[in-house]
Amino acid sequence: MPHDDNLNGRLRLAIAQIAAIPGDLAGNLAKARAARDEAAGAGAQLVVFPAGFLAGSPHPDSPLAAAFVSACMDAVDQLANDTGYGGPGLVIGSPRRSDDGVHDSVAVLDAGRILTWRDRVDLPHARSFEEPPAYRAGPMPGPVAFRGLRLGIPIGDDLRGDLDVCETLAESGAELLLAPSAMPFRRDGIDRRHQAVLRQVIETDLPMVFVNGVGGQGVGVMDGGAFAFQADRTLALQSPQFGAGLFLSDWQRTASGWRCETRDVVDLPGPEEAIWRACVCAIRAHAEAQGTETVALALHGDADTAIVAAMAVDAMGPSLVKGLLTPDADRDTADTDAVRTGAAQLGIACHVLPLTPVLAAMTADDDVSDVPASRAARAQMRGALLVALAERTGAALLGATNRTALRLGNGEADGVLAAGLNPIADLSRSDLADLARWRRGHRPADSLGADAMPFLEWPVAAPTGTPTDDAGAQDAETVAERLFACDGDVDAVVAAGFDRAMVQAIAERLIRTALRRSPTTPGLRLDARATPPRTGRI
Repeated sequence: MPHDDNLNGRLRLAIAQIAAIPGDLAGNLAKARAARDEAAGAGAQLVVFPAGFLAGSPHPDSPLAAAFVSACMDAVDQLANDTGYGGPGLVIGSPRRSDDGVHDSVAVLDAGRILTWRDRVDLPHARSFEEPPAYRAGPMPGPVAFRGLRLGIPIGDDLRGDLDVCETLAESGAELLLAPSAMPFRRDGIDRRHQAVLRQVIETDLPMVFVNGVGGQGVGVMDGGAFAFQADRTLALQSPQFGAGLFLSDWQRTASGWRCETRDVVDLPGPEEAIWRACVCAIRAHAEAQGTETVALALHGDADTAIVAAMAVDAMGPSLVKGLLTPDADRDTADTDAVRTGAAQLGIACHVLPLTPVLAAMTADDDVSDVPASRAARAQMRGALLVALAERTGAALLGATNRTALRLGNGEADGVLAAGLNPIADLSRSDLADLARWRRGHRPADSLGADAMPFLEWPVAAPTGTPTDDAGAQDAETVAERLFACDGDVDAVVAAGFDRAMVQAIAERLIRTALRRSPTTPGLRLDARATPPRTGRI
């Protein structure tokens, strides 16, 4: 089928809001081809992918980086060749190597060739003296001619406006701005993106389409939520958060410029649903990145593990979640039975490995046999048993320690495993209580769990604020959160009615915890390019 070199004033644009897997170039290439085929069937003339789509992650700082970047560029050549047989053109994210280094780029493909590359210009970390940047900033771009339409393509942080990338594109003759990005979920992320795009729309008097990735990416999770603003500042398109798919919009050239003729604006989830779905999405992506369909976590009978277990069931389905229960002499039999009952209600297979024999064997012949194993030592053992279970069953590991506990130095041994994911590491106990209440009465559209989760019925998993909580522990956690909120200002927290001695003690504890070594084995750094630790905090 021959190419239409002129759009005749009309454009059907397809946004490919689909999940790319970090490092899975072959899989990401196949997804790009499938999306292009689907877009062709829908009559689209151009498909826009998120930034970094082919690589599936930021440029890897490893000895394989050069080979991987070359492979990504070869994949771009293959996609360009595909466009020589008709169908839509592509705007797709990929790393690109030049004489200056590696760039965070997008390639514009049509008519069997690469029309051009566009490199991201605004790299805030590149202006830092602390670390050598993984990417090099590109030159200030001009518009790209695509079938008679002059496209401006700001990438990622180019939207910030610090370097006037969008303004330069407008002054150079761009008619429509396409903004491929790969932005992680933040609680107020959609509003902030809308504001950033609106600032550029107002500055340039041009319509803009914002494209975002979806799915897990390292220690973050992208939430999709692509959208488009008209030149008159009205919202023309809003795609779902966390929903993968191909989203179409029809554009027409008018006397005043290009205008979207379709309006498709979906309702976005509320704050609790958005956070819950971000955690569920991260768990799915973590399992997929590990090449497995199952996940495993320790079941302690507390609120943290109860909620992560419920998230895992929503993400994977109950049959693909494995729980490990490690009772010892400190755990009441009724508590153990309650956890097993709760796991059964969720449909989770519960593996029981008593810790008491392990503790007895460890202390049988040493010089301190009369000293009981510390809480930290027992936690380390539970973590080791969980790792062993995951290795034997091929499951991806999940941790379950909330933000407040992490800041206070609690639960690090088994809550944050070096090779696992802790989906609640950035959530406080009060956040978890809100999520639990929400999930009890609501079921996300993509959930594989029950309509009403039974985790709140675990007697030892009561949320914050119930009589089972220790008042002193609650005060400590409240103070810790307040200290973080006010950048460690002890006087400000004391002014809120807390005891100065307690606040000062907790502030010192937070500092000690922050300076403590990470849960991974520390490595001596001898090179400018450090080997990053594997951590599951998001």
